Parts: sequence; C-alpha cells; structure tokens
Amino acid sequence: MFHNKGFTLVELIVTIFIIVVALLGTLALSLKTTSLVQETEKVARADEYIAGQMDYIRSTGVASANTEITVSISSFSVSGTYRFGSM
Repeated sequence: MFHNKGFTLVELIVTIFIIVVALLGTLALSLKTTSLVQETEKVARADEYIAGQMDYIRSTGVASANTEITVSISSFSVSGTYRFGSM
C-alpha cells in the first residue's frame, strides 16, 4: 500500500476558503463596531448640546414656555419639544 503524506489540493482550497470567510467576517464586524462607536459619540455630543440649551433656557426665566430645541450633527439629527415647569 502506498500512502501519501500531506494534503490534497482540494483540502488546501477548502481550508483557505474557510480562513478567508472567517477573516472577512471579523473585518465586517470590526467596521460595524467602529461605525456604531462613531454614531454613539454623535448622540453623546447632541445630548450634551441639548442639555446646555435647556439649562440656558431655564436661566433666562422662560422656563414655563414650550420650547423646541433642534440640533444637527453631520447626518445625525435630534429634535423634540421639551416642557419646562415653573421654577
């Protein structure tokens, strides 16, 4: 009986294909995570801006009025109507 030691060409191609698919999946996950982190940073900046605007409105004495605050950061936009009670 004759036994070859090593791998066949088909085994090598299948192994390379599996490794490439795994690496592409990892790369896609990494890119999506980066995108989500950037979006979260935009939301945090918008939240800080809105909180500052609300504090400014409270300090002007117009706290009982309905006030709409809109902020736009790049393609991300937050808007809403905030009701301030009397202070």
